[in-house]
Parts: sequence; structure tokens; C-alpha cells
Amino acid sequence: MAAGEHEHVVFFDGECLLCLGSVSWLSEHDPDVLLRFAPMQGVTAHALLPAAVRDDPESFVYLRRGEQLVRSQAALAVVQATGCEPWASMARVAGAVVPQALADAVYGLVARHRLQVFGRVEADKPGTSACPLPSPEQARRLLP
Repeated sequence: MAAGEHEHVVFFDGECLLCLGSVSWLSEHDPDVLLRFAPMQGVTAHALLPAAVRDDPESFVYLRRGEQLVRSQAALAVVQATGCEPWASMARVAGAVVPQALADAVYGLVARHRLQVFGRVEADKPGTSACPLPSPEQARRLLP
């Protein structure tokens, strides 16, 4: 593994279409190529995250220089990390103004219903959504 490869890792549900879309958006809006991405179902998550976090179906984790951020805190911090304006400033303000309990409640509501609303990767079933292929640039940022 390259030096610094685990400095800024976003762990996401690799079967969730909302999550895959979020990874695509983040990679497109991260001009400094700071972020790396790893599915919760992958070997990187198994190596770096505790089982309780990996196995939580609502988990979204941002590992920032060894600090583990989860749920709404992770979502806001990862948008800030991109430096993409106005989104980074809006995330910074939301993190300062919105109580974490409320932010986590909204996060939980979205997390609980994301598969019903946005769908799941089901390549083995005809007529269902398949995993979108990453661009070559996105593929270079994916960890196993």
C-alpha cells in the first residue's frame, strides 16, 4: 500500500446506490485527490474498522488520519475535506449550528430508508440495478 493511502478513507455500503452515487460525487468534487474509498464489505474495512462498525447497516465512516468519524459527523467532515465550495462551507456551518443528536437523527432516517428509496446493487437479478462502473480516476481511488 502506498504511503498515506489510509490517511483519508471513506467507508461506504458497496451495495447501496445512494452510497455509490455519494462516492462518485465526492470523487468528482475532491480536486486535491485527498479521499480514498473502500466498501464496508471489503478487505480494507475488515483490516481497519472494528466489527461493530463494519456490521452496522447504517454505518458511514470517515477515517481521517486515524480518527474514526461516523454517521452525520463523518458525512459533514468528508464534504468539508473536499474543499468544494459552497458545499464545504455549508457542511462546516451545519456542523457548528445543528446539534449532533438532530443531525444523527436525520442521518439515521436517510440511512434506514436509502435502499428502499434509491435501490441496491443486484447484478444477479434481471431487471434490477447494477453497480455503475467507476471512471478510471475513481477506480484509482478505490481500496479493496
